[in-house]
Formats: sequence, C-alpha cells, structure tokens
Amino acid sequence: MTITRLMIGQNGPILACLAAAALVALPACSSHEDSRLSSSSTVSKAKTSAVVGPVKPAKDQADAIRLTQQEDLPAVDSAEWAAIKSARPRAGEKQTIIAGAAGLKALRATLVVRDVPPSAGENWALVTWYREEKPIRTIWVFESGEWGFERPTTSHTVGKSPELAALLARHLAAGNASGAK
Repeated sequence: MTITRLMIGQNGPILACLAAAALVALPACSSHEDSRLSSSSTVSKAKTSAVVGPVKPAKDQADAIRLTQQEDLPAVDSAEWAAIKSARPRAGEKQTIIAGAAGLKALRATLVVRDVPPSAGENWALVTWYREEKPIRTIWVFESGEWGFERPTTSHTVGKSPELAALLARHLAAGNASGAK
C-alpha cells in the first residue's frame, strides 16, 4: 500500500492521508509527520526484535561501502515502512509512504552498491526507513540515481542506480498528483 500525505512547507502539519493506488479515504492522520497506519506492518516479529545499531561514521568511500553492505542494508531489510520525500520540498508537496512487503522489496532492490566516483550533485530526494515510529536509516539520492546513507560525518556515495531514481520519481509524482491542490 502506498500512502501519500499533503504537507505545508518542509515541516508543516499533515492535511490529509490518501491511499494513492486506490484513492480511498483513510482515517485522519495525526499531525506528527512520521505517523503511519499500524495495520501496514509487514515485518515479522523476529525481524523487528533484532537490534539495529546507530549509523556509524565512515572514514572514506571504501569504508562507507563496507558499512553499507555489513550494517546499513541489513538495517534497511528490517524496516516496516519507508518515507520518500523531496530534498527541496515546496508548499503543497507530499511525502510518500511505502508500507508493505512488495513495495519495500522493490525499493530495496534498487539499492545497488557500486564503487562509483562521487559527483558534485545536489540532493534530490530523501528516503527514511522506519521500524514502528523510529527512523533507522536515511539515504540521500541525486536525480541521476547516485546515492548514499546519511552519516554523522561525510555521507559518501555508495552507489548509482538509475532504477532507484526512476522508482522515487514515480512515487513522488503519484503522491503529488493524487489530490494536491
């Protein structure tokens, strides 16, 4: 299930929740940006009971790739839902929520780790994965598909995936087309 939320400004209150695929009205959402429908949990109890450690700093790009493969992607695999939003939101733009095994699996499949030279791009989208209401990992994505995990220090490029950029573009477009005024 994909859920979109109409936002006012970057951190404004949520005005509405819509099921983008079905376009059916859902119960009112709280004004807390990270709230979601509790019935959308798709992760087994065994997965959600695993401890997810904090994001670690990376010394360089090679270390960031190692951390991504050994710690960050396994943490993402334990997520119950993900929020996709523009890195440069404007009033009326929405964030899109992916909740459900199929949507999370499709998103995870686009996170291809590659040793690519970093470019001097600008963040285009952000994806944050959650367990219950707790954010566990966030990635930044350039419009070209270059991506990396946000880290306490430098957030190095860990891959480039045009499929990731295309998937995020579809979700953001669908979210903004389904009821935005």
